[in-house]
Amino acid sequence: MAAAKPFTSATKTAASSGRPRRCPAQARGLTPAGTDSATSVFEHSEDGIRSELTVFVALDAAVKFSVLKVRNESGRFRRLSATGYVEWVLGDLHPRSTPHIVTDCAIPGGALFARNPYNMEFGGRVAFFDVDEPARTLSGDRAEFLGRNGTLRSPAALRRTRLSGKLGAALDPCAAFQVSFDLASGLEREIVFKLGAGRNADDASTLVWRFRRSRRRVRGPGSRVPILAADFGGGAGGNARPGHQCGWPMAGLLYQTLACRLWGRSGYYQSGGAFGFRDQLQDVMALVHAEPAKVREAPIALCGASI
Repeated sequence: MAAAKPFTSATKTAASSGRPRRCPAQARGLTPAGTDSATSVFEHSEDGIRSELTVFVALDAAVKFSVLKVRNESGRFRRLSATGYVEWVLGDLHPRSTPHIVTDCAIPGGALFARNPYNMEFGGRVAFFDVDEPARTLSGDRAEFLGRNGTLRSPAALRRTRLSGKLGAALDPCAAFQVSFDLASGLEREIVFKLGAGRNADDASTLVWRFRRSRRRVRGPGSRVPILAADFGGGAGGNARPGHQCGWPMAGLLYQTLACRLWGRSGYYQSGGAFGFRDQLQDVMALVHAEPAKVREAPIALCGASI
């Protein structure tokens, strides 16, 4: 089950004038400032405001972190806002699942939850979007956020002082948080957006509170690096050896095959995954050098479930 559409998770900053400034995640044409096996870092600078976005996931939970750092280098006091936005899928195809998605925020200052009770396989699952800031406004209405004929490059919501708080059923669903803050010259502000999913409402709430204000999960992404390096860097493929220009990208592609095609049944090009015997054999062949044990396990598992 895909929780959110690829390329429609974005963060933006805006000045008090309401003119939006692109943040790294929204500007597709920017080159990442840095990446390794566990994190991706994007940077953008405009009008004296420097932003850095670090994206990574938790190893032991279905949670993605987007850590936004905003630094005022303009030499003057600034009033800014940071906005996080995702479009829900909660199924295999966005147009098919959108009419059935319901959003809510159970308590003031809490996370924004979304569910699709009409999903045959995952009707009980609950996704969430959260931000570690008490002073924020939110919206679950994509039509309101983007505006008529609006796009993510210039959404109507950034020309307003706050989001409406509109949630519920029968909307074009999304999740958006806007955090307003003041920043003196030379100071930096860090804002953490989290996107995740739980097995049910209780599990989703547990994940939200577990990762709220937990600095360990923000400061320590490097602990995940050796795991991916051991999985895909030191095997027969030898793609991730130090100094090799294609090392981490190759390891990342192998990890995408494992996570999207064998574990998650989802990917940018085919949400839902391919369950056919031939399709799965084609997918698993990408791991023949790096993870030969998984190449053996996959056909055996498929034979137990297929005709």
